[in-house]
Amino acid sequence: MPPRHHRLFVAFDLPDATRGVLAGMTDLITLAEPLARAVPATNLHATVVFIGQATPHELEVLAPALFDAMRGPAVTTRITGLVARPSAGRARLLAAQYDDSSGLAAAAARR
Repeated sequence: MPPRHHRLFVAFDLPDATRGVLAGMTDLITLAEPLARAVPATNLHATVVFIGQATPHELEVLAPALFDAMRGPAVTTRITGLVARPSAGRARLLAAQYDDSSGLAAAAARR
């Protein structure tokens, strides 16, 4: 059996208040659109960079370096809007856009 692959990405956890606001918006969307599926609030996060697929072995090798790269000052952002992906007419995902005027999230993605 081939090794199972995992989606590998770097993300920031969200403050509880932000998570609550986004979860509330999700509740409203699922009420308005019966085919929409809500992501559990505990799974909400701010993705900085998507790396790709990784085998368990690759994940074991990469994880320590990724955690080291993410060390640094706290990142302060604010949600600036919502965007449908891949498009409004064919949305598979609704994502919150955030402002990174400090540049800290972008800097973390480059590490």
